[in-house]
Amino acid sequence: MNDFDAKLSIRVGSLSFRKTVIQGVRFDGSLVGGKLTVKDASVRNLAGTSGQVQGIIFAFTKKPSFKLTVSATSDNVTGLFRFAKIKSSLSPQRFGKMRLSSHVDLSSDKLKLVTDLSIADFHVKISGSAEKIYDTPNFDVTLDANHSELSKLVTIVGYK
Repeated sequence: MNDFDAKLSIRVGSLSFRKTVIQGVRFDGSLVGGKLTVKDASVRNLAGTSGQVQGIIFAFTKKPSFKLTVSATSDNVTGLFRFAKIKSSLSPQRFGKMRLSSHVDLSSDKLKLVTDLSIADFHVKISGSAEKIYDTPNFDVTLDANHSELSKLVTIVGYK
């Protein structure tokens, strides 16, 4: 990857994969000196879900290094579950809207992560770091989760 430089811009109106139409596929990025800069890698509609990745990948080695931001939104995750072949004892329609944002920074052998997920009126935040991830990892992670109304949660998971 260090032997050439490139600038790539791709726009696809729609394509079909696994019998699913994917709309608004975009990639804008450049590869310079072995560093891949992703300005926009996104999908406007994949089974009802949109998503985007932005960031920089510094090393394509056995020990990669990158800084990425990932986001996704969906008003109904049913199509995404079907596309990804996720099996669930609960109907995905019960989960309602989903919002995800995540920032990941991996450099040397250190990882930093901040992820926010909202689904089924749950809000979950995972933040933390890890050191020596290629040797004997040491994790420092915080998980915060809350739900606005316990009775609504009980309904979602199917208890009566």
